[in-house]
Amino acid sequence: MLRITEKGETTRDRVTQEETEIVASFWGVFWISASSHKRAQKSLASIAAVAGVEADEKSALEWLSTCNRTWLLIIDDVDLYTASLETYFPRGNCGAILITTRNPHEAKHGNVGPGHYCFGGLSALEAEQLLLKASMSPMPWNDTDRASARHIALTLGCLPLAIVHAAAAAVRDGLTNMRDYPSYFHRMAQRFARNLDDDNRGCFWDIYFTRLEERGTEAAMDALEFLNILAFLHFKSVPLEIFRRAAINPVIEATETENSDTESPKRGAWSTVLSFVLSNRTPSVLPSFMRDHQSKDRIRPALGELLEMSLVTYNDDTDTVSMHPVVHAWARERAGRRLADEALWVDIAARLVAASILLLPSRMSEVDERFHISLLPHIEHNMACRKNIAGAMSHAKGTERTWLPSTPDVDSIRMYGKFSLIYIKCGHWRSAEDLLRQVHTFLRSQLGLEDSKTRNVALLLATVRQQLGRTAEAAELQNEVLKSCTSHLGPTHPDTLRAMSDLGVTHWQQGRYDRAWSLQETVLQELMRIHPDDHEAVYEEKDRLGLTAKEFVDKTFLEKAARLHAEAADGMERVYGRSHDRTLSARENLCRAIVLLGDQDMRPYLNVMTEVLETRTAKYGPHSVLTSITSLNTAIVLSACGMLNEAEDLARRALPVIDRELGRDHFGARLGRHLFACILARQGWYIEAEEILAHLTDMRGHLDPPDAAI
Repeated sequence: MLRITEKGETTRDRVTQEETEIVASFWGVFWISASSHKRAQKSLASIAAVAGVEADEKSALEWLSTCNRTWLLIIDDVDLYTASLETYFPRGNCGAILITTRNPHEAKHGNVGPGHYCFGGLSALEAEQLLLKASMSPMPWNDTDRASARHIALTLGCLPLAIVHAAAAAVRDGLTNMRDYPSYFHRMAQRFARNLDDDNRGCFWDIYFTRLEERGTEAAMDALEFLNILAFLHFKSVPLEIFRRAAINPVIEATETENSDTESPKRGAWSTVLSFVLSNRTPSVLPSFMRDHQSKDRIRPALGELLEMSLVTYNDDTDTVSMHPVVHAWARERAGRRLADEALWVDIAARLVAASILLLPSRMSEVDERFHISLLPHIEHNMACRKNIAGAMSHAKGTERTWLPSTPDVDSIRMYGKFSLIYIKCGHWRSAEDLLRQVHTFLRSQLGLEDSKTRNVALLLATVRQQLGRTAEAAELQNEVLKSCTSHLGPTHPDTLRAMSDLGVTHWQQGRYDRAWSLQETVLQELMRIHPDDHEAVYEEKDRLGLTAKEFVDKTFLEKAARLHAEAADGMERVYGRSHDRTLSARENLCRAIVLLGDQDMRPYLNVMTEVLETRTAKYGPHSVLTSITSLNTAIVLSACGMLNEAEDLARRALPVIDRELGRDHFGARLGRHLFACILARQGWYIEAEEILAHLTDMRGHLDPPDAAI
């Protein structure tokens, strides 16, 4: 049997009852530490000493070869520079050999069962619980302990050996605490990278880096660039699709937007707006091994070099590459690396990710949407690295200095626009607002507000500010755009109608329902005149008007709201598909309207909300703010069905995420707590409900109505 662990875990770390029985069936179990040839020789000498033969590797292997009893030889932690494994194999057939290694090329030796097994990390929950138990944290664990433990577990890649022997030991022995462990880890990782080597020559990974340089082959040099890019993306699950898309997207964008210079973008999807504003005209800056998309595939050979040296691992099921957190930190901050080099590669990595994002609506699909969502951790890590490098450069020069130039270039603006797409898609509105503000400032200074590109980005920025609860700022920007559109384009131009519609949403959010209704009804009538057929703009406006109709409470308006949301949901499903975010939001809004109507069989709508929640969870994960908002909407329907315990459980899990991402003063967070208090009161938990409602009453300002998602 051959056992391989790509993450460096040995069989000692995960031993089942069955494996324990198997080991007990051997007459003798012998161990070779094969992280280096020198250590392997020492291990074999120890085996020879036990056997009573001459203490050298040759004698030990000959003794095992002639032994007529069944033995198990474990060759542990096989490294790239360990001598050929066959030299450690005793002759004969009386024993079994088990090998642990991170080098996938050694799988060729497996000849029992599947030949080899690959082990990854634990789930985040499993790793969190393991850390809390191993560090002897007193129970019951509170939310702060759990959050800190989860952060540490994710920092360590959820690897059990790292968690037990590094984090848990450090916390248990009083070297650090849960809250401060991540910074402690990074300090220790840097010290480790400087001192870890038998011969005290620095980190052994530096040897790998030097070996790649010495090889000088195309694959080896490409591997060095590949490694530099991975260092400035998140260490876990980097999609190889990034590299493939980045090589071809600039050409696609340049071709498909060639004839769009004089056309105004369609009203509707903000991705359409950005694709029109930020369309590429020349390929982005890419590493040398990707500049020619017509050339042979150089990604796989480069990846092969890194796999051979155990610097990365590859998941064939997801087609993603990962690195151990310590290796990742070394690749980013290895000894002797200049800040200028870090600045160069963090920028190349960012532009590579930006090039992989295609904004053209004609090519947007569910696959594209899933890919875009998968980019979030890599964009977040890259932006954090940029910030850290900026601070280091500023400190080194002794002067105040920002990482980004005061006047970003067009490529940077395009990159910020694309990253804002990902942030908005995943509900990270603060990060999106920061980038869009820079895009808006740039376009306004270069083109003026009268230009359609500037106006459309201004409206998108206002929408993000709506989501952040900054309705006054959003309304100011929307009014400014509306005046510009009306004076330059007329009252019925698509851009004018879009500005009116967006302003209507802001008025609704501010509680100015009469103003919102007037604007939205006018926009819908005009859009139905312009687009008599099936059109996404009409369905979007129906969904928006339905939200306002619900606020008038009157049954006639509630029935109209339900009808508008139903038409919007059906239409968006035809246009976008059943699992598209716009379709999901319209279906959520329909369920809310039905709850307000009352006297309805809520079971079909509970099924709808359950499906929506499952779809959101699958797309964004259980801890996303978007999933949490949908959880609150599902709790409303559960409560209407009399399933109060289930509603309470969903709300309890959703509120901390919303508070963390949006802030406790955000209108969505306040509405969520109001809903939670109502559920508690219906269950008879009056004291807790009263405390929540009293806190809401004491807060400044009124309880704003929710946005479309809530």
